[in-house]
Amino acid sequence: IDLLNNWGVEAILGPQTSQSAEFVANLGSSARVPIISFTATSPSLSSTNTPYFIRTAQTDAAQIEALVAVIKACQWRQVVPVYEDSAFGAGLIPFLTDALQQIGVAVPNRTLVPPSPTNGDVIDQKLDDLNGMETRVFVVHMTHMLGAQFFRKVHEKGMMSEGYVWIITNSVGDMFEFMNATDIAHMGGVVGVKTHILPSKYLTEFTEKWRHRFRSDNPGTEPPSELNKFAIWAHDTVFALASAVERVAGAGSSNFLPIRDRNSTNGFQTLGTSPSGKELLHAVQETTKIKGLFSEFKLNNGQLQSGAFKIINVVERGAKVIGFWKPGFGLSKNFKVKNQQQNRSSLDASSVLTGSVTWPGGSREVPRGWEIPKGKTLKIGVPVLQDYKEFVDVQNNGTVVTGFCIDVFKAVVASLNYNVTYVLSPFSDSSGKMLGTYDELVHQVYLK
Repeated sequence: IDLLNNWGVEAILGPQTSQSAEFVANLGSSARVPIISFTATSPSLSSTNTPYFIRTAQTDAAQIEALVAVIKACQWRQVVPVYEDSAFGAGLIPFLTDALQQIGVAVPNRTLVPPSPTNGDVIDQKLDDLNGMETRVFVVHMTHMLGAQFFRKVHEKGMMSEGYVWIITNSVGDMFEFMNATDIAHMGGVVGVKTHILPSKYLTEFTEKWRHRFRSDNPGTEPPSELNKFAIWAHDTVFALASAVERVAGAGSSNFLPIRDRNSTNGFQTLGTSPSGKELLHAVQETTKIKGLFSEFKLNNGQLQSGAFKIINVVERGAKVIGFWKPGFGLSKNFKVKNQQQNRSSLDASSVLTGSVTWPGGSREVPRGWEIPKGKTLKIGVPVLQDYKEFVDVQNNGTVVTGFCIDVFKAVVASLNYNVTYVLSPFSDSSGKMLGTYDELVHQVYLK
């Protein structure tokens, strides 16, 4: 408010978090001052409700198709999102849930993890709850700092073992350079997505200059080998804004009205409007021909145009790239896929994921994605037939169940390469008669 009222700013870069961005974006729209953020990635933020908000970053929703493609390729039928209990964490989940349901994947539960640094006991309880579920496929969406703490607990609980599937979003996948070797080691077997940044001569030269400057400013400390996406977006954002300002007459003038006493604190009631804000907003939105570090700078509906993602697999010392996902092409092992026909075979799990991934526990086979929790029994509903008793015959008040269908079921269970504890439960009332219709019996599965 001080910047808007007392300093007459005509654009604001920031803020850093999605939660604070929503508040500042509303102020910017009221004052007609463009609010430009290269770090607020929550899909809940939109220029539709706050027209002066510009996101020069990819929204978290951009990665959903890549995540869903991995899940679909592995043929998992249920997924549980595990996400940070914040505006940033919650913003992605409705979009992810809708996308999963569109391909027939159920979301039977959701688990929220508080972002507090002292929440170790809470994480323990959350993991116990997850371990009691049948589903073994979990999509984790949280900051890399919370993610490091979360996966330490996962490792301690023995849930980084064979049969579990942990899929990370790019909020963790893009930030491995800020995680220590021990934290990464705890994540061995994790699969996820990472923003793909096209290599270029400009990016290479800029990175080398930055690394040289970093060493000069921080003697004895080795800089990261590459710039992360936020550093790249920050560079391109400043460049785009400067270019837009140059094209707008008077954009650098101090004509933001009213200019109030800088010692005043009652800023909400006298918030002025920028006479050049609308023109500057359009100039930034129309900046599409800048060759930035992140390839071409292109905005679509007030946010950075979506791009490609790497599919990564965490191993002992870091993350290896096992494939790519591109808009319009889907999954592929090679980024340079020219057409969808060429990529058709890549959409199969056997060509992209099977044999390429080291899953938790060291297995190279795609996990089936579910497990009957220890101590739980699979309850099988049995119809009580008055006729055709050769197929199903319930006797002795439901204590004895025989018949051809029962024999087939038992033979199938016996052929499985894992143990299934089950109980046959006749769907009957106290008199031994069928409790309802077949539809009502099937509905009991939904009600479980």
